[in-house]
Amino acid sequence: DWLLLIVLLGGGRFSYRLLREILVVKKDSSDCSNVLVVGAGNTGEQFLRNIEKNPALKMRVVAFVDDNRSYVHKWIHRVPVAGTTEQIPEVCDRYKIEKIIIAIPNIDPENLRRIINQCNGVKASIQKLPRMSDYLLGQLDVTQDRKSTRLNSSHLGISYAVFCLKKK
Repeated sequence: DWLLLIVLLGGGRFSYRLLREILVVKKDSSDCSNVLVVGAGNTGEQFLRNIEKNPALKMRVVAFVDDNRSYVHKWIHRVPVAGTTEQIPEVCDRYKIEKIIIAIPNIDPENLRRIINQCNGVKASIQKLPRMSDYLLGQLDVTQDRKSTRLNSSHLGISYAVFCLKKK
């Protein structure tokens, strides 16, 4: 009896989630920007899930890159980890990237500068996701400003993906 109960309860939930994933009407991808996510960890994966659930954002994650070579050639929710951060220019060319999202919330300034320098010459806007702790501790304000800033090694300000945030 207990086995049948587990199968019925778990199977129903599993079937619902499977059908929802398969039968979800895919957004029209012709007007979506191709996005490269730098960082294939938890934050990158959560960003991908949010993008997939919010078609109004008009973004499509087409590839990840990560410094951890063990992630390369793996897949995260049907999106490939296409290379390392040193390969950003090649990945951008291969996947026709229009936006680069840095999804490494605790990145130190030196590594951020290194990643931004890797993006020099790439025709894509670069944005960085904020640390959630900064937002929760009140160190950042959410504004309605939708401007996207092109980052390079000479920029001091950072435009954040999904939210444009400003220090208080």
